[in-house]
Amino acid sequence: MHTSVRFQPHEYNNAKQYATSSPFRTIAVQFALSYHSMENDHNRGDSIRAAYEQHGVDGFYRVEGDNYRNPHEPTIRRALAQVATAWSLDLAHVLDLACGSGEATLALRALGANQIDGIDPYTGGAYQARTGEVAKPYTFAEIAAGVLAGRSYSLIVCSFALHLAEQSRLPLLCYRLAEVAPSLLILTPHKRPMLDEAWGWKLREETVIERVRVRLYERSTVDDDTPSTP
Repeated sequence: MHTSVRFQPHEYNNAKQYATSSPFRTIAVQFALSYHSMENDHNRGDSIRAAYEQHGVDGFYRVEGDNYRNPHEPTIRRALAQVATAWSLDLAHVLDLACGSGEATLALRALGANQIDGIDPYTGGAYQARTGEVAKPYTFAEIAAGVLAGRSYSLIVCSFALHLAEQSRLPLLCYRLAEVAPSLLILTPHKRPMLDEAWGWKLREETVIERVRVRLYERSTVDDDTPSTP
């Protein structure tokens, strides 16, 4: 498993000084800029978490949806590029679940994916402005109720969203997703969610890239009984 490292401020300053005198200045500059970028992303992430606490997740996205930008977009792009090759992701027809303003869609396009469907109930305006495509406004509740029945994807990508789903709804939501795709890629800033195999998914790969946890699940054999939502 890969792990990320958080550099201290004095290490960032040392890197800048080293860059002015070392024959390896290119490496030092990249080190310094990487640290600075990580700190900026962390601070913007903190402001969004504060807004979640003040307005609630639904309230935040209803107000900010058309202007939303994920502050971790550079990390998302790098993470997708890394795992797409390392894990041989099938990008033939991708569902970008909770697609935000198109962070994952744009990264996947750069990797050669040319058939991507976006779904997000709040950020459709931002998604269309950046990708030129219309996102379906389905909620997790509607997906759990079966709104995707009959569709088929090679891969579902859910970036910075599934950890926000209500825990009681997660089993049925995951089960419905397993009905439409054989693979599910989750990018999350937390250890959660951890999916149970009884929900239709078995963990295949996991890594951490710049504080973002990336998990690849494969569809598993599940009981005929559909999970219920309390």
